Amino acid sequence: MSCGPQELKVNTFYLIFAKHQSGGAFQIVDYYNMANVKNTDIERITTKYDCDCIINIDDSLYGYVPGAPKFKPSKEACIAPANYCPRSGFCRKNSDGACTWGNHGECY
Repeated sequence: MSCGPQELKVNTFYLIFAKHQSGGAFQIVDYYNMANVKNTDIERITTKYDCDCIINIDDSLYGYVPGAPKFKPSKEACIAPANYCPRSGFCRKNSDGACTWGNHGECY
């Protein structure tokens, strides 16, 4: 088992989503046992995302953060729609060079 709040098992493969924190550390945001990862997940993660695009998730759409600032659309960032599916959504630049939201695969 791991030392954090995540319950990761030894000798098990995981797809791990992490974010870089101040101070240089990484924080696990989410993880999936590779037994539950589909080919469309791997294709979406490796071919659909654009590292030059920022993904904004407007917490005020979900009622999590009262008074949270709403994001404004920009060419450099996508705003995840209120009904976005984390297992199919992605953000990448379109032919005009603007970051746009898309979906790939099933939402499960």
